[in-house]
Amino acid sequence: MMKLPVIGKLIIIFSILLLVIGIGMYGLTRFSFIGDEDNRDMLSLVPSDCIGLLDTDNIDFLVQEFSETTYAEQFDTLQQCGLFSLVFENLSSYVDNNVHGLSNRIKRMLVSFHAPSSVHNMVIYFQIKESGKSFIEGFVRDRMDSFVPKKESYRGEVITVYPITNNNFLSVYVKDEFCVISFQKHLIEDVIDAWEGEYSLANDMVFSKVYHSKTTNYMTLYGRTASIPLLAHKGNNSWSEYDVHLTSEVFYLSGEMFASGSFVKQIKEKAFQDTIISAKKDRSLIVSGQSKVDSCILQAIALPSHSLFDECISNLSQEATFMAIMDMDEVALNPSSYKPYLPNFIYRHINLFRSFILSVQLTQVGDSVSHIMVFTYKS
Repeated sequence: MMKLPVIGKLIIIFSILLLVIGIGMYGLTRFSFIGDEDNRDMLSLVPSDCIGLLDTDNIDFLVQEFSETTYAEQFDTLQQCGLFSLVFENLSSYVDNNVHGLSNRIKRMLVSFHAPSSVHNMVIYFQIKESGKSFIEGFVRDRMDSFVPKKESYRGEVITVYPITNNNFLSVYVKDEFCVISFQKHLIEDVIDAWEGEYSLANDMVFSKVYHSKTTNYMTLYGRTASIPLLAHKGNNSWSEYDVHLTSEVFYLSGEMFASGSFVKQIKEKAFQDTIISAKKDRSLIVSGQSKVDSCILQAIALPSHSLFDECISNLSQEATFMAIMDMDEVALNPSSYKPYLPNFIYRHINLFRSFILSVQLTQVGDSVSHIMVFTYKS
């Protein structure tokens, strides 16, 4: 039976991963426009000005997966996101008491994040199965039992607003096939605008290159950001995809980055020239250019004995055109030297990650850059 603290850990891992890609919140695949109506409909709800998106199809799976990792306790002190906490605390009984839990009623969940970065500026979307509408309405009613909701109309649609503690309000928009929840009524209004055909994320051409359909048991994050600051370029609209993978000792993010403008030329000039940028034994190794990457990995493999740092190098791909392996304790001593290679949140909150070795690899693939970020726990 899954207990409430496990739900808290799910909230925490959402938080960590969202923060990793630089969205900066304290809370938590290529897209086919043809023959995939579920994906089309859900993205058509998301306002195009969002700064990030989380997409998952199986909440139960994610709860169970993360609870078994060795690093789950590492992030217990991280502030939980108010909206996640409010929603998932109420849903926890369905994970505890049902064989298939929430997946019986919820087909898919999206979370969009909006500027300015805040625990309040987010929207949770549930794509619900048959009878899911009454289920969603029921859990909201149960949670808000002591408050009288207010019904408001916007463009012919009904938004139900519940007053909650700390002068906050929960706005809920429910249809037969989906339910949308936010602390901000104006964000629900933006969702309705998107649904009516105005400014939805489904119409963002750069995003459409990086978003694609998944199979089952997935969690993917999308950020309106470069993979790492080294690849950022003023004037480019960038989107990066991060498929989330969890093992007992490691969690890692993999995916691609697309950008508008003369992106490919810019990244070649910035990141893929043959050079060793930094090399400190068992502390840091930053290398640019495929031949240098290949040489450094082969040297690590040939060593007669291996430290954990050496193992991190040995496990990387020799085909990459950039790699950075950084013991986060080393980074904490001189963070400015590593800033171009760290997602923004990690740079601003290095102490949170000091128990990890971070490995980053980039590979140019046509007009995109594939990336992988591996967080290896130092037990």
